[in-house]
Amino acid sequence: MDYLWRWSDKRMKVGFLGGAFNPPHRAHVLLGEKALSYYALDRLVYIPTHIPPHKKIVDGWDDQIRLLLISLAIFAWKTEKVGGYIKRFSFPEEETAQFLNLYDSLYSKYHKDFIEVSDYEITSYGVSYTINTVKYFLGKNPDWKIHIIIGMDQAAVLDTWKDYDELSRVAKFCVAERDGFDPDMIKNKFPFIDIFPFPSINISSSQIRRLLHEGKDIREMVPDIIVAFIDLLKSYQKNN
Repeated sequence: MDYLWRWSDKRMKVGFLGGAFNPPHRAHVLLGEKALSYYALDRLVYIPTHIPPHKKIVDGWDDQIRLLLISLAIFAWKTEKVGGYIKRFSFPEEETAQFLNLYDSLYSKYHKDFIEVSDYEITSYGVSYTINTVKYFLGKNPDWKIHIIIGMDQAAVLDTWKDYDELSRVAKFCVAERDGFDPDMIKNKFPFIDIFPFPSINISSSQIRRLLHEGKDIREMVPDIIVAFIDLLKSYQKNN
């Protein structure tokens, strides 16, 4: 079957990059950048999940913190919105002001209007199935040509995804290369996927959470602004 015919039109190409982002790390940011460039996407949307279908969110942060973390990592929100959002957490006033000053100093350098965050899954009830998310956005934006950006580990088990065959007909699967997986075998199993080059990066959110628990440095793994926010969280937790 020719799966490429429907991607030859001039509709807006929008990338969806979902995940727990618990916490977001440098590979998440780089993955979005690489897909954005490789597929010449018009927009890129990070979508933090509420309840993942294939694994539980453990040993990390709740939905609202994870939404904030990924928004910080890609500088999606203006400083005023970040400040208003974190008021709910009652962080120390002086440390909060320092953090917001840092964010504001970096915002103009790293913010891109075409990279954003959606809270659709975070604010939806139940398990976060990708097919439901795609249908929701296509219902509101029928001119979108959605590209689902995933890793090779996720592609290897696509047949466990809810309605994956239907999903392949309404969206394009963009799969990043990853060491330890046979791309030809996965492509033979799922001929509708498209594989794009991605450097080997050995970073995981679970590894970062473990290092944080052990009091070790994570600066090489996460964006600097995430380190600053985690320090703010620690300051709050220390005084409560």
